[in-house]
Amino acid sequence: MTVHQGNLAEIKAGRLALQKGRCEVVNRIAHVFIEDHSRIDNDVQSLADKFDVRLPDAPDAQARKQLAELAALSGREFDAAWLRMRAAGVREAIKLGRQQLRHGRSPEVKALAAAAVPVVMRHLKLLNEAERHC
Repeated sequence: MTVHQGNLAEIKAGRLALQKGRCEVVNRIAHVFIEDHSRIDNDVQSLADKFDVRLPDAPDAQARKQLAELAALSGREFDAAWLRMRAAGVREAIKLGRQQLRHGRSPEVKALAAAAVPVVMRHLKLLNEAERHC
């Protein structure tokens, strides 16, 4: 559920960046985030269906609060906050993925976490590079 809600938050944040982002790199990364998190979330949803797990239809309260804070910003201030918040989200995703790989019991869930690791690491690299351009 946590991964699904994180994916929903990243997709919404990506769409928000496409609307409000001024830095070209932020817009480029937003497209990547939307595409990658949509793809990962499709896999999460398929796995949830297999295990008969009902997933929430919105990001968690903390993510909704951050999205509202982002929506209130504009220009360079938006870009900087978006990059900072996305980097924090990516670091949390890495932490959760590592926990699942170490302590998870389901081979299917562990396989999904393992497949997501390179994607999330690439996101962190993109965000780190973007801070120099924006």
